[in-house]
Order: sequence, then structure tokens, then C-alpha cells
Amino acid sequence: MKNLCIPGVRLEYFDTIDSTNSEAKRRLGAVPPGEYRLFHKTVLVAGEQTAGRGRLGRKFYSPGGTGLYFSLVYAAGSVSDPGKITAVAAVAVCRAIKSVFNVDAGIKWVNDIFVSGKKVCGILTEGIVNPLSGAVEAAVIGIGINIYFSSKMPEELSLRAGGICGSSLSSAGDENADGGKNAEMKDRLLCRIIENLVEILDGREEEFFSAMEEYKARSTLIGKTVTVSPVIDSRERQYDAVVTGITDDAQLVVRTSDGREKTLSSGEVTLHANS
Repeated sequence: MKNLCIPGVRLEYFDTIDSTNSEAKRRLGAVPPGEYRLFHKTVLVAGEQTAGRGRLGRKFYSPGGTGLYFSLVYAAGSVSDPGKITAVAAVAVCRAIKSVFNVDAGIKWVNDIFVSGKKVCGILTEGIVNPLSGAVEAAVIGIGINIYFSSKMPEELSLRAGGICGSSLSSAGDENADGGKNAEMKDRLLCRIIENLVEILDGREEEFFSAMEEYKARSTLIGKTVTVSPVIDSRERQYDAVVTGITDDAQLVVRTSDGREKTLSSGEVTLHANS
């Protein structure tokens, strides 16, 4: 992976790092405001992360050998809503999984990729604001993928997490999963995701629109009953609702039990077991 060459992309590899998103943000924070383009299309890849992060401050389990963990810095001047970037990044991942593994993947709003009912990927997009202008001028797009299911995964995660290849490795297998053919597949997956994502972000409005339509089509929630957990510090309590759609801005549309329609730009939803 260290020798991969992707046109227009600067690739750096770490055997171990705390978090590729954290490292990207440290680098962006070290340059003067407005100079974020210095790191445009820089990709930081880790063999493992010791402090991987997910949404809402959660930890992202990132062991060596079984997964792919990286962050892409996109700093093309004014950056659109990070929520929409997360959505098209999810599409880029699904397309790459299909291309490399011939496996179909679905998307759980807003940032989780599922294969055969198990989560195999999480995405965390963080906007970088220019403190002088107040504008979001860069995005750090962090992507963590379980290629294999790790036998060392914490029990609370193993109930809902899986791997693209669907097989549970032994402890020895976990440690050696980066060798030979597995390393080649990981390289191919990385390249395809980056190529797909950059093509969407660099492309015309029609390509972004097409990706958003695919995001909606890949949703695992449409028509399902979910429990909505509002954003942290909200006075609103959890409630049940039926998912009726997704907007062009990647917001989730739900219908509550009393017939009201709500559009969610943040928060979290949990699918009912019998849905």
C-alpha cells in the first residue's frame, strides 16, 4: 500500500496512528487560515488506529490486519454541507465494494454501510472552518471498513458488526490478514473508493445529484419503523416513526405515530428488530 500511486492524490501510510482524522486536523490546524489547499486530496492511511473516532464522540474499533482506515482531505475552497459529503462518500464506498468484491451494500442513514445485515463501514466527515471568514473551507472525510470480521472485536460490537468477506478469522488470521491476496484487495478497495469519491466531488452538479439519488436508493430504512434519538442536549425525547424518504440534502424524512412529518438533519435512528 505504501507504494500506491493515485493521480492527483498524495498518499501517506502509517503502521499505527491514533486517528487519521485527528492527524489530518492537526496538519490543517498548523497552517494559516485559508491555506488548507496545501493538503487538498491528501490521503492518510493507517494499518491500525489506537483512538479511531466515530459520530457522536464514539470510539471506532480499528485493529490491525482486518480493516482499511483512512482519511481524505478535500479543500477546494468553499466546501458544501459535510452531511452531503458523507452521503456521497457512502455511495463511493458501496460502488467500490461492488467493484472489488462483487458484494451489494446498503446505507443506514447517515453514515453506516451494511452488508448482509451487519455494519461493515462507518464514515466521519468533519468540516474545517476558516476562523477569519467563518466559511467551511475543507473537509476531512474519515472512512473505516471491516474487510474481515475480527475475532477480537468487543462483544458489544460483534452483535451488529461484520466484515465484507463475511468470514470470522481466528486470532492468528487476524494478525496475518494483511498478507498476499488480502493486501492486494485492500489496495484495490482503497484506490476504487478514492477514485469514486474524487470523481463525485470534482465532478459536475449532475454527478453529485446522481450520487445522491443512489444514496436514497441504497437506503436500508425507507418504509421501516425506527426509534429516533434527537441530538445531544435536545429537550425532545426519543420517539418512534416510520421512515418515508431522504431529501436531496441527505436529511431523513419520518412520519410520527400521530401523522406528523419531520425532517431530520441530525440525531440518530435505531431500526426496530421486527421492521
